[in-house]
Amino acid sequence: DTTLTLRDRVRVETTPENSLLTLEKTERADTGKYTLSVRNEAGQRNAIVRVIVQDKPSPPQAPVETSKISGESCMVKWKPPKDDGGSPIHTYIVEKRDTTRQVWTRAAIVDAGKLTAQVTKLTRGQQYVMRVSAQNAIGTSDSQIGEPFLARDYFDVPGPPGQPEIIKV
Repeated sequence: DTTLTLRDRVRVETTPENSLLTLEKTERADTGKYTLSVRNEAGQRNAIVRVIVQDKPSPPQAPVETSKISGESCMVKWKPPKDDGGSPIHTYIVEKRDTTRQVWTRAAIVDAGKLTAQVTKLTRGQQYVMRVSAQNAIGTSDSQIGEPFLARDYFDVPGPPGQPEIIKV
């Protein structure tokens, strides 16, 4: 149990009809049960108050992995955030960036139940990096960024045939 006192982030405003308790600059760690004690000349009363502080989620957990890479597409996989911000995650946003550019492009929007996305429209031979953000009713998390990878097929196009060799005539 933590005792909140009238300092820092706690403020009480009292009128003849009521009192207003304000906890300023709340953080997710402030979520919990509080016992509110009030006292006057007629006696004392206690009440348990449950406080839920909501915020945007934390970033998806590392790593952001790419697999099934081809010259045109890849599969991106991630883990959910450690903290949903006190509000359920409803979507993940997957973005891609050609490493020669500064601009991120939205590649997929995925429902919260899925932790993978197929990313298409890659350019063969270009290096890319992927990032994933989580979104709840409060806002969008910071992004978790994956490692750069080269958009290429697992095989190379064969070169021209060599000079034929005559073995037997």
